[in-house]
Amino acid sequence: MGDLVRYPDNTESRIVSGAGAALSHNGQPMAIVGSATDNGDTIVSSLQSSGQIREYADDDGIPGLLQPDYQVVKPD
Repeated sequence: MGDLVRYPDNTESRIVSGAGAALSHNGQPMAIVGSATDNGDTIVSSLQSSGQIREYADDDGIPGLLQPDYQVVKPD
């Protein structure tokens, strides 16, 4: 999150949601398909297709998944 999306007209928008606690780098959730941007758009495709994040209905869910501005809490 925090990275920029660049559009064909050279405008940019900041990514504000991501994979939550399932996948992060330096405490920031990684952007995934479904991530939102600060202008209200949603990432709908990716060049990367080999990874998956699964959330099961009978589980508590993934903390921060697609929640805007979520910060990953690192255990002590």
